[in-house]
Amino acid sequence: MLAASRVAAFKPVSLSQRRVFAAAGICSPRQHAVASRVRVQAQEDNSTQTDAKQQQQPGGEELPIWVQREKMRELNAQAKPDLPWPLYLLLSSFVAIASVGSVFEYFDKNAIFGVIQPDSPLWLPIIGLFAITGLPTAGFLFFKGVNAANEAAEKQDRMDGYIK
Repeated sequence: MLAASRVAAFKPVSLSQRRVFAAAGICSPRQHAVASRVRVQAQEDNSTQTDAKQQQQPGGEELPIWVQREKMRELNAQAKPDLPWPLYLLLSSFVAIASVGSVFEYFDKNAIFGVIQPDSPLWLPIIGLFAITGLPTAGFLFFKGVNAANEAAEKQDRMDGYIK
């Protein structure tokens, strides 16, 4: 085995190189034939080791990372378009501020955006709509933003190889 490992470290010799070595008297044809057999045996041992490693991996060979990323891009292109997660969080904060502001506007009897005065019949329904539906809408947008951020983090973890 020691001789096989020493010979396996050398680069395999082509047939034309064998003839040159034999003609130059560097090694006899018999020595060369023995060395070739040992080299072939060492190469076969290495191939069985790699076969054993491949059998240990579940599912065979893994795809290279660039192929995995291309597949992820194709899947993302086929998925329905959605807003980016920071935009969901930003909209959630705007809606929450508008909702709380509408409650203050109701108690202070101020005009909506300086346009619709409190004596208008549309003033109460508009303020009520903002005040009542604002906080649930802000909560929904916040929930959606956090879920989208988690999905983006998982995709990045898959691309980086942390999650298989």
